[in-house]
Amino acid sequence: MASGSSSGIVHSETFTPDADGTLVVTINYDCQGTDGSDWGSSFTSHAFCTQDGTTTNATAVPMSTGRLSQTVRGIFEVVSGLSCEIGIYGTISGAVAASWWNVHITAELIKR
Repeated sequence: MASGSSSGIVHSETFTPDADGTLVVTINYDCQGTDGSDWGSSFTSHAFCTQDGTTTNATAVPMSTGRLSQTVRGIFEVVSGLSCEIGIYGTISGAVAASWWNVHITAELIKR
């Protein structure tokens, strides 16, 4: 992501659940923020789920100024038959920049 205050989808996947249930989304990735505070609020990542026009965000995780591997996780309620977008969302604020690499998304649907 370029420097300045910005946010957006870093990587996502779309699918349609075949049953109502709880979706557990785990995302592993490498990341690094620059020119901000290490482990502060300058750059964060979180898992998200969008279904039927509603987006639910998991807890934001701060990033380091050194490249490292991280994992974020989100638990979302989903309904069958409606397209669902899941992924990782990044936010930066101030005169900073951030990068993400090697993003791997795993989703497990626990049917009701």
